[in-house]
Amino acid sequence: MYLNHLTLHNFRNYTHMSLDLGASPVILVGRNGAGKTNILEAISFLIPGRGLRRAHMSEIDRNGHPDGWGVVAQVQGPQETVEIITGREGGDAGGEKRVVKIEGKPVKSQQELSRYVSMLWLIPAMDHLFTDTDSNRRKFLDRLVFTFTPDHASNVNRYEHAMRERNKLLEHAAFDPAWVGVLEDTMVEAGMLVAKARLETVEHLNHSIAGSTLSFPKARITLKGFAEDLLQQQVDAQEIASRAKAKLVQMRGVDAAAGRCLFGLHRCEMHTLFDTRATPAAQCSTGEQKALLLSIVLGQTRAVKKRFGVAPILLLDEVVAHLDASRRAELASAIMDLGSQAFLTGTDADFFTDFESRAQPFEVLSGKVQIYPQKTHLKSAV
Repeated sequence: MYLNHLTLHNFRNYTHMSLDLGASPVILVGRNGAGKTNILEAISFLIPGRGLRRAHMSEIDRNGHPDGWGVVAQVQGPQETVEIITGREGGDAGGEKRVVKIEGKPVKSQQELSRYVSMLWLIPAMDHLFTDTDSNRRKFLDRLVFTFTPDHASNVNRYEHAMRERNKLLEHAAFDPAWVGVLEDTMVEAGMLVAKARLETVEHLNHSIAGSTLSFPKARITLKGFAEDLLQQQVDAQEIASRAKAKLVQMRGVDAAAGRCLFGLHRCEMHTLFDTRATPAAQCSTGEQKALLLSIVLGQTRAVKKRFGVAPILLLDEVVAHLDASRRAELASAIMDLGSQAFLTGTDADFFTDFESRAQPFEVLSGKVQIYPQKTHLKSAV
């Protein structure tokens, strides 16, 4: 799976940008603010969601351009090439809605993208993930699960939609218990699927990380939550669902007073250990935390390739700057062995010399991309 063509229209600092690509890793070198991360963000819109910055659609328009923005990509899969078009339509009608077309035909749901593209990313904003909120760690976890279970995004969205509707109904003292019950049934059904997918992904991920020969610190992930705890205790799934429904009914008054759902199958906690030292990731040094994150992303990439035979696309923003020379060499070797089309950014071309002629080097200059034809040695090319 790789992008063989990418075009941006009025996207951030790009008026128009077009790249023809091969399957090998892509190196984007340039000064801070030149637009390297903007290219990665554009690519991240080829899967469901709000992209790696989680930006509002109108924030992406180039200087508030009235025509909105667009991304066009040709995605080469194992068996076919697919054209994906996405963006925000211009004018007042565009609003915050993201339009998606596959092979020129509009799709009703962004979830259709999961059929064609699998992707993982690591960006500087995630550096403090292990000391961040449970909510942000769940979002990170769910992005890992999306690459393993494409329907996971739909189940998460279905659960959250039902939860929001339940919250709205509970605002009224004379709410309809029957309708609230229907929403709770949806929450339980979707929530059980979400919990099972999270546990399955973590099991495969931990196995992949444990078997790695890389020198990166090995992460060990555990999940704590109502459904997760009981599933790991081998409690029957129907029994767990019954207990969850009873608890939601019991909590209606409390949730109504709080204005939010204080109990639910969504409240899963992700805990990470530096496995060989049994140290919580939050207590590790900043450098160790960054290495642990990279270990997790590479581990998930290996797990996905083992399961499906195809590695996801990787977006690695300013990752190499935090690695010493030996680990930069390991990272380059690992990416090449995986066969993943990785997009890596950095301010210094010297960080990428381990890729040598095996990568596609580009220089980003204030909203423009210069293609370097020399492939014999990246350091001399960029």
